[in-house]
Amino acid sequence: NMPLSILLAGGPGFGKTDLAILTARDGKAAAYQLLSPKGGIVGETERKVRLQWTALNELGGIAFADEITEALPLERGGFDGDSGASRAVTATLLTELSNEAARGRRLLIATTNCPWRMGAAMRSRFTVIPVLRPLERDFPAVVVSTARRVDPEVQLDENHSLVQEAASVFFAKGANPRQIRGQLGNVQLLHGSLTPERVLLA
Repeated sequence: NMPLSILLAGGPGFGKTDLAILTARDGKAAAYQLLSPKGGIVGETERKVRLQWTALNELGGIAFADEITEALPLERGGFDGDSGASRAVTATLLTELSNEAARGRRLLIATTNCPWRMGAAMRSRFTVIPVLRPLERDFPAVVVSTARRVDPEVQLDENHSLVQEAASVFFAKGANPRQIRGQLGNVQLLHGSLTPERVLLA
């Protein structure tokens, strides 16, 4: 039942990358970052893209492509000023994302905040999972878990009144987890260990 490829689609800073990394960690699977195979020498792109997928198919595990719509050519009939290298990458992706023999051995997890930049043929090969902004009631837990990433020694209770107030402020301002992490990191740098008072200061 395992999908061949998953596309996490959602706004910037919604935690898509974190979800992909946590999936690999919790699944105890080897994880690889799938980068653009584009090269400057004729034939290098085609060689590198074949090598990427051969390695992934042999080794198994999870391939991660962050912001896939920016990193890889995902639509046919686009830019063709590179002697067909982009078309070779697209063709290999279309083939490998339909490779039923790899199901259960390897998984591609990709992220994007622009799913409409993918061609229909490419998009149909992904199980698309929308990653939405957390609800206001979830924000205290988001603040506490983010604080633990900034300061692993922190002791915070999401039910503490100051943490609840900080979460309400973050939510009202439309802060995403990346922005919350930045603010908590700044306060820790300036004031030391994170306390409920310092979380509210952030």
